[in-house]
Amino acid sequence: MNRKTKIRFQMLGLAILKIISLLTLVGVIICTPVGFVKMVIKSAEGESDGMLLLVAIICLVVSLLTGIIFRYSYKRVIVKNVLDVELPGYTWSPNDGFGQGLIDSNIRLVEAGNKYKSEDFIYGEYKGYHYEQADVKIENVVTERVDFGRHRHTKVRVFKHFDGRMIILDSPVYVKKPVYVFSYYFEHRYGGLYDKLTSEELKDKVFGELFDVKVQMGGSARTILDEKMKKILLAAYNKYNKIAVHFQDKKMYIAINTKESAFDWRWTRGFSFKKEVEAARDQIYVIKDIVDALTSEDVSDNNSDDKIKM
Repeated sequence: MNRKTKIRFQMLGLAILKIISLLTLVGVIICTPVGFVKMVIKSAEGESDGMLLLVAIICLVVSLLTGIIFRYSYKRVIVKNVLDVELPGYTWSPNDGFGQGLIDSNIRLVEAGNKYKSEDFIYGEYKGYHYEQADVKIENVVTERVDFGRHRHTKVRVFKHFDGRMIILDSPVYVKKPVYVFSYYFEHRYGGLYDKLTSEELKDKVFGELFDVKVQMGGSARTILDEKMKKILLAAYNKYNKIAVHFQDKKMYIAINTKESAFDWRWTRGFSFKKEVEAARDQIYVIKDIVDALTSEDVSDNNSDDKIKM
């Protein structure tokens, strides 16, 4: 059995798991209210009948277990195989991610929140460039007390600052004072930066219309934002739109607000092997695209013709 056929059988197993999870969830939705009403009626008649509620509980347990197994298996079947092909030598820790301190103090691209979640941490080296990537979700959860006469009501409001990927990549040149490049579509920028930053005028109308470039007082963006880097960022913008980059020392920190977690199954893709592989590839190609462009003599030569087929 070749590799592709093996993965297809594994995909079939994933589909069966998801179907079981969904069917048992439907069982919970149907059995719970019907069972509760039936139990109330029987109780009024001096009898007891909690069979449907028991079925609902069993369905709930099965749905949760199959859902957990599906999520774990999906990453092992699809994501790991794609990473094996595209980024050999990588290390992947699905349950680990970037810490809050690193996000706020080093990456420094998104407005701070009070709730952080990060997972699917991968790192390694590609063409001599060290990379790190993780899913990051940043929220600011605010609890408010609302008074209605003598009554008090607690209201919880959740403000989503970021939900996407963050990447740390070696910079091609040393940048002494930080340079920040924000797509104008990038929301919830790190607000604490602007007291110390000034706008950098660029002699590139197209780039200037898409990106807001900030530098620390006394710094310059011209060293890092040469023609090659501007083409790289424009190509990334065309793919991801809501992107921001922070250059400092020998690192470039990238935030892409995709509004979703990487390496997770989506309803819109169904159970298509091809779509799942393409989706997983897309989550890591920003690393490959940038490094390929940096190591290429001509950025325009960085096409998808040499992508490995699975």
